[in-house]
Amino acid sequence: MGSAFGEGEGFHTEKRGSEKTLFFSTIALAVVFVGLALLNLFL
Repeated sequence: MGSAFGEGEGFHTEKRGSEKTLFFSTIALAVVFVGLALLNLFL
């Protein structure tokens, strides 16, 4: 069932280096964007 949604046969990789940095910066930018959108909505 898990393989139908992209899970392999127990194969797990970790984010390293620039991939990890890009991942966390994307999350941070998304949080900032949502925060500014909410701030703009209420002001």
